[in-house]
Amino acid sequence: MRRGSANVIIRSLIFICLASACPMNRKKKINQVFKKKVKQANARLNGKAKPRYISKAERLKLEQDSDSTTGTADTESIES
Repeated sequence: MRRGSANVIIRSLIFICLASACPMNRKKKINQVFKKKVKQANARLNGKAKPRYISKAERLKLEQDSDSTTGTADTESIES
């Protein structure tokens, strides 16, 4: 027997062994994909569980903007 034909026989035996286990693995994979899609759809429908993170720099900027807008509103009311 030539060396190349031995490799072909070994590969075919491995394929046969894997093919016999294939239906269960295929069903398992299909169920996993289905469950994953259902989970993602439910997550989209339920929305976000927690608020968006705002960094410290953004919080300071928002605070300064709110201070400047309230400060101008106070001065306008005083002048009137």
